Amino acid sequence: MSSQLNKLAILVLALISVLASYVGLDQSLPYSTLWWKLFAAALAAGVGIAIYVFWTSAFEAATDPEQFRYRRAGWIATLVGCVFLLGMSSWWNVAATGAPEARRAALYETLQQGEEALARIRASSNSHTIFIPRIDGLAAELRKLETCESDGGCVTGSRGKGGISQLLNQLADKAETLSTSLRNQDKERTEKAASGSVCLRDLRSALAKNKPEDQITETASEAFDCLNGVIADLAANAPLLAISQEMNGFSSGLILPTSIKSDNQKTAAENILEGLEDRAKSIAADASALVKEANIKPLSLPRMSAMKAVVLYWDSIVPSWILGISLDLLPLLLLSFRATNQASGRGQPGPLGDKMTVAEIKTALEVTDFLADALARQNKVIAPPETDTAPNVSPVNRIRYRTVDDTPDYWEEPFILEALPDVEEREKH
Repeated sequence: MSSQLNKLAILVLALISVLASYVGLDQSLPYSTLWWKLFAAALAAGVGIAIYVFWTSAFEAATDPEQFRYRRAGWIATLVGCVFLLGMSSWWNVAATGAPEARRAALYETLQQGEEALARIRASSNSHTIFIPRIDGLAAELRKLETCESDGGCVTGSRGKGGISQLLNQLADKAETLSTSLRNQDKERTEKAASGSVCLRDLRSALAKNKPEDQITETASEAFDCLNGVIADLAANAPLLAISQEMNGFSSGLILPTSIKSDNQKTAAENILEGLEDRAKSIAADASALVKEANIKPLSLPRMSAMKAVVLYWDSIVPSWILGISLDLLPLLLLSFRATNQASGRGQPGPLGDKMTVAEIKTALEVTDFLADALARQNKVIAPPETDTAPNVSPVNRIRYRTVDDTPDYWEEPFILEALPDVEEREKH
């Protein structure tokens, strides 16, 4: 590959890096003002110039020197420069090509966190349902006991709907009211959790359809706000708190019916209330044990620059990293090809013309013709002076002149000057 073709390839890659660097910088700018855009353009142009100068210099320093130690120094400088290229240009290239996908990966990760948080809070928010059968059982026993008292007087020994029967009805109504309230709350919480799932489904649909990034960001913001509200409502532990509060004061505050007058009736009422109080406190204690603070942090929309996104979520944009690095390090492969060719040429030198371009050969021929013409003028045979012996001159002024027949002749210097082709060459001498 000729040096001109190498330089052309480097120039094209440098221009591509300029565009990629500008796009990557533009996505990381804090403001979208004209000044910042001009600043990004200047940086990208500087990077492109630096890349072109670096690689053209590397091609000369790593391959042209004849001595190995100089070529080795050139290769070391080239490899060190490649490290700087990775941080200066390749990172921006990756930000240009992979930032949207990296931000999408961040949203997918947050979406997964939201789904896990919603599942955990739904599991913990249903813990109150285990108390509904116990409260229903308590209400059923009170109803049964009231029926027995009304029909057979199994509590006081005298049947009829007296004061004890009314007391039992009050307690049964209180237990049934609590049970009904818990069922209504469970239904509301189920609907609330379903609305959170709908919010996440909308975000998942927006991500799957590859919608524009601005539209996805808006959808994600609404989805996370909705989900945070759902989680806050489900994490309130309201049903468990209601159970604990109602059961702790289940029999307190009740007004005994005025019909309870006899000591037998009062004793029976006290026994009933004492037994119910123990059972209610047991239920309240179990409910209080399940009440705990929800250790779930609110979800927030991941907002990060393109430069940060491509680093944190690099495993999601591996092709972009390969492309971004290849744009800057592809000349290194061309340099290795040229170094290999030159090394083989040093070991087994071939014809000189095999390594010369047409322009170089043309220039070499022109120089050869010029030198041949000049040599022919210098080797022109000059007739010797009409004398049999060489003039007796001092060695200082003696000039040796070899003619085409390799016979040395000696003349005075002025004679040679007169024999030169023209006056201009005589003046030069």
